Amino acid sequence: MLLQIARKPASPRSTGIRRLPLKPLTLALAALGTTLPATPALAVALEEVVVTAQKREQSLQDVGITMSAMSGDTLDSLGLYNSNQIAASIPNVNIESPAGEGGVSVLFIRGVGLNDFATNNSGPVGFYVDEVFAGSSNSQSAALFDIDRVEVLKGPQGTLYGRNTTGGAVSVYSRRPGNEFEGYIKGSYGWYSGGNDHYRLESAVGGPLGDTVNARLALVSEHSDGYMKNLINNDYVEKDNWATRGQLEWQPSERLGLLFNLHASDNDSDADLYNSSQDEDFYAGVSDIRPVIQVEQIGGSVRLDYALSDTVELVAISAWDEMDKLHQEDADMLPAPIIHTEYGVDAETFSQELRLIGGNAGSSWITGAYFLQEDLEQQQGVDLSGAGLPIPYHYDNSQELTTWALFGQYEYELTGALALIAGLRYTDLDVDFSSAGTGTLFVDSSVPGGISDSYRFADQLSEDSVSGKLGLNLQLNDDALLYASVSKGFKGAGFNGNFHINVDGIGSYDSEDLVAWELGFKSALLDGLMQFNAAVFHYDYSDAHIFNTAPIPGVGLPSNSIRNADASMQGLDADLVWTPIQGLYLQVGLGYVDATYDEDVDDPVTGVLEIDGNRVQNTPELSAFALLNYEWDLGSAGFVSAQLDASWSDDVYYSTFEDNAVAQQAYALTNARLSWRVPGDALEVALWGRNLADREYAAYVFDLRPDFGFLQRMRGEPRSMGIDVRYTF
Repeated sequence: MLLQIARKPASPRSTGIRRLPLKPLTLALAALGTTLPATPALAVALEEVVVTAQKREQSLQDVGITMSAMSGDTLDSLGLYNSNQIAASIPNVNIESPAGEGGVSVLFIRGVGLNDFATNNSGPVGFYVDEVFAGSSNSQSAALFDIDRVEVLKGPQGTLYGRNTTGGAVSVYSRRPGNEFEGYIKGSYGWYSGGNDHYRLESAVGGPLGDTVNARLALVSEHSDGYMKNLINNDYVEKDNWATRGQLEWQPSERLGLLFNLHASDNDSDADLYNSSQDEDFYAGVSDIRPVIQVEQIGGSVRLDYALSDTVELVAISAWDEMDKLHQEDADMLPAPIIHTEYGVDAETFSQELRLIGGNAGSSWITGAYFLQEDLEQQQGVDLSGAGLPIPYHYDNSQELTTWALFGQYEYELTGALALIAGLRYTDLDVDFSSAGTGTLFVDSSVPGGISDSYRFADQLSEDSVSGKLGLNLQLNDDALLYASVSKGFKGAGFNGNFHINVDGIGSYDSEDLVAWELGFKSALLDGLMQFNAAVFHYDYSDAHIFNTAPIPGVGLPSNSIRNADASMQGLDADLVWTPIQGLYLQVGLGYVDATYDEDVDDPVTGVLEIDGNRVQNTPELSAFALLNYEWDLGSAGFVSAQLDASWSDDVYYSTFEDNAVAQQAYALTNARLSWRVPGDALEVALWGRNLADREYAAYVFDLRPDFGFLQRMRGEPRSMGIDVRYTF
């Protein structure tokens, strides 16, 4: 039979967690290893979670990987409508948007990530939607609608996921078509503490079109009147975006199945305004223009599942995606037209993956091949007319990236309780990059006087690497798993594609390697009423990709280039979920990471960066998440559920220097939700509040003091409150 993603009763050996035959309750349980889907209404035992982290169905508690899995109901109850928001619910995970909503996404897991906001470079945390890799950092922010689950894997995934998973992988899975007609419509209306409105409409419908064909269509539309105000014209930053997805599943025979996926999205909004450290109002700024952000994406995929025999299955996934983007910024944050920047990118990717999956009672194996081609065109420029430089500073980048890989993983039960996991992946990478610029600000040591009004640069690189994993899983008893592993991750070399003030700084950077040692424990306690999972880890990080924002001598503007330096990380993840009494659910998650640079960076543009011993950027030392949910059974009147959740982050530095100004001090965010459901769950009404304390916090900080004397800040959302109404049919 073809593999189907589902939640199913746990076997005694797998988790010891009982599933009660009761209606599901929307619960938000999110963190390491025991992140749960909606739990049974008024049940005491916890439900097993089935994941596909290793490209096959397994109980989450059986997988020897530190990971989290949030169901679509969990995302709804937490109010998580964009993939960037999930980090607050998962300790040791940070996701930032340095240029605001719709811009690039910066993903860090356990201190491993890339701060670069150039569109030609992807980070070391892989991002996947329906098993398709999103290469560009502009594609690593996805609207979450009609979602089955989100899986977050911590640590190198160098066997089954590939070259861009040095730090881990984030996988988003959509709800697949079913063989029964059903759907829902959900409306959400809210308002910010400043008074402006925002609303969201989401809907999906699916079911059979015939005996062998099922289909599902989903869409979402969002609008916000904004919470950032431009004091020049008293306008707010408004947002308008939508996304849609259509799926068609055809199973012509018991052995063969095909899933067609077509998706599109459009973001046509005002670009976020930066806030200056000199602004009196945290949510206000000044801009002499109204910058826009326009992002259009379209793509599709075809998945083939074919059972070659009763024990061997072939999976083939072909995918294609396109993205067009225009992003304008008022970088100087002043009422005069000093520095206006513009980012444009056209990207097209094609990928093909083939997998053979098999096994028997004592072993399982997977082998396969992967191919990816990405063609990318960048158009970037700066208008410096207000600074007395009438000639625009502009350049075009072109990049062609091709990579292919062969991989395999084998799991073998040495004894009834002990299993060995071994995996290898061979990766080949080729990158062609060219750049041409015109303007008056190119510092070029190769020309007389050191200043050039134009330049051309072209180079290519080729490399290969072997990554993989060796691990042991020890089933201590029916309810406890101990796992240990050593794994290697690899992220390929590339070219600096950001703004180039200094031509010498373009060039390439070397590949990075990470060797991770991990020891973890997963358990079900108190007859399935409690789960406790924990893991400790140590990373040796060689030639890590470091984003250098130090000022260029004599120019002042930041270098914005990637360099290499060694780093190391060690820490722990821990999570406890408990149902102490009927109807009450508690969860606490904790993350600790000691992440530091192990050497200085010798940068040819900015000189030596003395960062040896400094904390890694975008990485709090401590992070935590807690949740409490209680549900009352009102009999024929339905169910009432009250939920309170909170996240806490330690100090975060946004540069390679431990500068308290270019940072966000420790802060906590608190959210609440009160919902009522009719018997049968056809109708749900919920009141909610986010950032209840109206905490002002910076989502990112950029240092412009050498040029303007102040900091550039991107702000987190203020307090918002609202109501959700969902009708299911």
